[in-house]
Amino acid sequence: MKHAPLRLAALLLALAAPLRAQCEDAELYASDVEADDSFGVSIDADGDRIVVGAYKADAGSDNDVGAAYVYVRQGDAWVEEAILVAPGLQSEDQFGVSVAIEGDRIAVGAPYLDGTIGFNEGRVFVWEHDGLAWQYLTALQPADLDAENWFGLSLDLDGDRLLVGAGRDSDIKPDAGAAYVFRRDPGGWVEEAKINHPDVWEGDTFGSAVALDGDVALIGAPFHDTVDQGAAYAFERAGTSWVEIGEVVPGAPNTGANFGCAVDVDGDVALVGARYWGLNAKGRAYVLRRSGSSWSQEAILNPPDLISNDNFGYSVALDGDHAYVSAPRKYVNTSRQGVIYTFVYDGGSWVQDGELIAFDPKDSDELGSSLAISPNWIVAGAPENKESGGDSGRAIAFARGADLVKYGEATPGANGWQPLLEGYGCPNLGTTSDIRIKQVVGAAPGALALGTAPAAFPVFGGTLLVDSIFGTTSHVVGGSAGVPGAGSVLFTIPAPTEPALVGAEVFAQAGYLDAEAPQGISMTNGLRIRIGTP
Repeated sequence: MKHAPLRLAALLLALAAPLRAQCEDAELYASDVEADDSFGVSIDADGDRIVVGAYKADAGSDNDVGAAYVYVRQGDAWVEEAILVAPGLQSEDQFGVSVAIEGDRIAVGAPYLDGTIGFNEGRVFVWEHDGLAWQYLTALQPADLDAENWFGLSLDLDGDRLLVGAGRDSDIKPDAGAAYVFRRDPGGWVEEAKINHPDVWEGDTFGSAVALDGDVALIGAPFHDTVDQGAAYAFERAGTSWVEIGEVVPGAPNTGANFGCAVDVDGDVALVGARYWGLNAKGRAYVLRRSGSSWSQEAILNPPDLISNDNFGYSVALDGDHAYVSAPRKYVNTSRQGVIYTFVYDGGSWVQDGELIAFDPKDSDELGSSLAISPNWIVAGAPENKESGGDSGRAIAFARGADLVKYGEATPGANGWQPLLEGYGCPNLGTTSDIRIKQVVGAAPGALALGTAPAAFPVFGGTLLVDSIFGTTSHVVGGSAGVPGAGSVLFTIPAPTEPALVGAEVFAQAGYLDAEAPQGISMTNGLRIRIGTP
């Protein structure tokens, strides 16, 4: 492969715009990973820390005890900071089904823990960081805990409060579900309130998904009503009581949609997943906005490329004007490797802004089975990853604020080879990244064009994908002369240093002389480049 310099930074400086995107930063694996651990079944992030659940991790001869792993950002790398395992766990407790982190606190759920009351009553375990290490603090259970409550099925931490779902609580009706709020007082954690909903039906599993933002709690009941359409309910704190402020329901009911399987809330905006929506479980997600005590549907998120069993809406995350929705069973290449779709609110509507796909997707990863965000990171679990044995799992951290995203179609060259333009790394301030071109006829002369906008102009028997071209770089690829697909070249994008570059967006495409291509020119796909902050 040939290597050529690319003086992109100076060209980008004049093009900076307030845009945000993301790119893969790192793959995370447990240091003691084993087959069937399902590392990545749950995930959360706060600042530069990530916590990942592995609910089927074994402990000696005890199977499916579970564990949670904490990672911290140090320099430009993620370091495994701690492995959390609660005291007294036994086989099948499945500690790590849910996790939450906020500042110096971590909570981990074990909803299938068997206790003195009965089977599957559940627990939530809490750690706090003392400035040096994570210290186990306490185990939480509600005063009215009962067998088969599944207490700890879902979690969210915000400030001094912890919201816990108990999806099989039968206080009102069998398996109707409930949620609990715990508060951190100077003397420790105390139960503040139990949240039920009078409209729940038997088997609703209210509390299967929870989200907490300040004084507002959003709770999903994905099997609500007799046809499992699902629902979500919003509550607001009034002193130490939590009062319902509205039912959040989709505008178009759908049998078996599982609406409420995933929820998030940020201010007056709610994001709710319905992973089984449609006859073939394509899935949907809904954005709802609060006005007073009512929630109205603002948008249906429904990417056009969804197909049967993608399960779009399986996991969701919301941050201001940015929404993230996973489709963990979405095909990438030849298997269900998973895709995370990104959306942005432009002041009038929610529009799709991109997709997050593993740089090195693995067969049946199911990336996006869990999903969380922090100001700098989007993190997703892939518990079906099999690199360390069946369903050992992994997680991926994507950096917010930068991306290298392919778009458009290449124009084939000799023997049908499609020249491929790819980006590697994250083009953040202070970080180098690469543009690689391959599958070109060997030793072919060509040029890389840079523009300020994408395009779709028919030209040379193919498609020009770059508009408003402001720079070109002529070069000759490596490889044996004339051999189809043998040519390649690497361009390094120097580490940007000017803060004014953050948000700059450029579009790239390369073309090469190729006697067997339409009209003698083969062209790569396009590549969008955005500069971000680390």
